[in-house]
Amino acid sequence: TQLRSGKIRVYSADDGVPEGFVSAIAEDRHGRVIICGEGPLRELKDDRFVVSTRQPSRTEYCYSITRDRRGDLWFATTGGLIHATDNGYRLYTTRDGLPDDGVHSVHQDATGAVWVATVSGLAHIKDGTVASFSKAGPLGEVVFEILADAAGNLWLHGRQGILKVSTLDLEAYMAKKRRDVPVTVYGLADGLKSTEYNVAYIQRAASRTPDGRLWFATTRGVSSTDPTVDRVNPLPPPLVIEGFVADERLVDAHGPIQVGPGAGAFEIQYTALSLLAPSRVRFAYQLEGLDARWVDAGTRRSAAYSRVPPGRYRFRVRAANNNGVWNETGASLDIRVLPYFYQTDWFRASVAGLIVLAVAALHRVRVRRVEAQFSLVMKERNRIAREIHDTLAQSLAAIGLHLTAVQHDRSAATRERQLEKARGLVEASLSEARRSVWDLHPQYLDRSDLIAGLTRMAGDLGENANVGIDIRTSGLVRRMSTEVERNLFRIAQEAVANAIRHASARQIRIELRFDRDAAHLTVADDGRGFDPASSSDGFGLTSMRERAAQIGGALHLESRPLAGTSVTVTVPVASRRPVTARPAAIVRAAAQEARKLPKIVRRAIIAARAGARRRRRSSQASSPR
Repeated sequence: TQLRSGKIRVYSADDGVPEGFVSAIAEDRHGRVIICGEGPLRELKDDRFVVSTRQPSRTEYCYSITRDRRGDLWFATTGGLIHATDNGYRLYTTRDGLPDDGVHSVHQDATGAVWVATVSGLAHIKDGTVASFSKAGPLGEVVFEILADAAGNLWLHGRQGILKVSTLDLEAYMAKKRRDVPVTVYGLADGLKSTEYNVAYIQRAASRTPDGRLWFATTRGVSSTDPTVDRVNPLPPPLVIEGFVADERLVDAHGPIQVGPGAGAFEIQYTALSLLAPSRVRFAYQLEGLDARWVDAGTRRSAAYSRVPPGRYRFRVRAANNNGVWNETGASLDIRVLPYFYQTDWFRASVAGLIVLAVAALHRVRVRRVEAQFSLVMKERNRIAREIHDTLAQSLAAIGLHLTAVQHDRSAATRERQLEKARGLVEASLSEARRSVWDLHPQYLDRSDLIAGLTRMAGDLGENANVGIDIRTSGLVRRMSTEVERNLFRIAQEAVANAIRHASARQIRIELRFDRDAAHLTVADDGRGFDPASSSDGFGLTSMRERAAQIGGALHLESRPLAGTSVTVTVPVASRRPVTARPAAIVRAAAQEARKLPKIVRRAIIAARAGARRRRRSSQASSPR
């Protein structure tokens, strides 16, 4: 509707006005009349409203239009705040820092800054920078309209009623010089008939008249106030902590509180006294040691916590009256949450100590194992050194003496005798070297199993030492691991060698017996024996015990003087399918050894005869003529 020269001109849909209603109307710096509501913006051209060619985006619904001091237009819409200039448009949304995209209105203060009323609280825009007050207590609630008085205060019309706040406090909050903003709330207790604004959004919610009075529209009429009249309540409300609730039991809160382990949740109850407006007292609390900042509790008079870690805490609470005057001293309560035993420092220290001891023990066991292995290596090394010194070195020295005698002796017979002795020492040294190599590496197991290896070993040792060695097996023969068979072979080899070297045995029996869960290897001889109680273990017996322990077995020794010696090793064996091809291998190995015997015997006879002839010639040459 237009009033000109006392005449009224009504524009309808036929004149380009959108159907429904017009929510806002404004005039830009060029005198163009612009209207908005649902749909696009329209401007009056040639006495008809047409859709504006400079249409900003996201103008599905426009709440209000405000013209600032420079002549720019600000469109408050459901899709954000639009700032329109002659050069174009800029859209402010939550991405730019607004509390909400739903903007109701804007207000420009004396400094040129723009204050924005949104669905989710107050905002501030200056030089394109947005500051939000959505977390500043009641300033984070819905705001419809913003007015300013002559004293530099902003009056906000919202669903909580009328809010009064100082721009100095707002600027201090933006500069992070304050943690909160003092707010004075005027509601039903102050004379308002209603704190709700007409949800039609077709008129501005508030206005300031030239006399300085402020007018606010509500669903039950219009309210007016004179901001120059001082109605500030200067008294901060006294504060007290009333009770402490834990495990659904109310505890007296006049002294330090101790909460048992696993208490779960607890609640602190507090209140403040205000005779003028008790329902508008606001609170903020903080649990020091847990909360990083103050928690705005609004008008709520309790604070609840759950799953608080063990420790010592201090609960602090403060309150503000209806004019935002805070009791900064507030009230406090010391709280101690007890830990479970496994959350205590002594338990953690004990666990850490046990871990250190366990690591040290494991390290010690490892060091001992390494030392034991090193000791075995050194013992084996010393044994080899002794054998080389006692056999090969002495033989080589003797050979050297015989060769020196041959070089200086002029008698042919004597030289022949020295050469014969040197040759015999060479053969003995080669035999000793082969035996030493055989001790280091059981080549008998390279391509055969344990029984075949024992059979070959017995054949060679028995032939060389002129000792009868009998091998027997009983039970279901089962194949064992390579490590077990190698160690059993070594034990049998050492026992046979001891019987030949030290016991002067003429008959040796090797028996390998299998039962359900174990294998038993026995080496018995008819040698001179000894008393185990009166003699200590030598290197060979110690080595056999260590090898038996290495494969999880046990070694048992029986011996008496002049009654022979028996060595038995028992090792666990997993139940497996019996080896059916073992007897055939035994027969093949025995046949192979039997074929060797005639050749060995013939060689021995020929060598004995040749030696006898040489000795006879030598004796004849040395006899006096």
